[in-house]
Amino acid sequence: MNRLRLGLLEKDLADRFNTGQTEVSKIFSTWVDKMHDCLGRLSFLTDHDTVKKFLPNSFKPEHEDVFLIFDCTELFVEKSWQVIQQSATWSEYKGHNTGKALIGLSPIMLPAFVSEVYPGSISDEEILSESSILE
Repeated sequence: MNRLRLGLLEKDLADRFNTGQTEVSKIFSTWVDKMHDCLGRLSFLTDHDTVKKFLPNSFKPEHEDVFLIFDCTELFVEKSWQVIQQSATWSEYKGHNTGKALIGLSPIMLPAFVSEVYPGSISDEEILSESSILE
């Protein structure tokens, strides 16, 4: 959780908890998989009538047909030692190696969609077209 919340590097966590970097990596991967298994099943997607009923006043009347608000977000990742992965995750916008995901929020700010995480070099439009959300 420290890695996710604070963005701490594996080496730093290994030093803090007196263990090896490989062990930290295994623990982190295991917990991310477990969280995906548990949280990935949740769905906050609601029907259009419910969204309209709880729509914030700032959306009315011009945007009352809004069902989802999309945005891409970038997450910092450690620089890979492999050159191909380094270039794939490099983000000119952030000036750092990143992973990128598309997030869809309902107008009442509940997460309704999260895409797979893509390398940071991919454009927002490419993620939108590769995700199945528009279908």
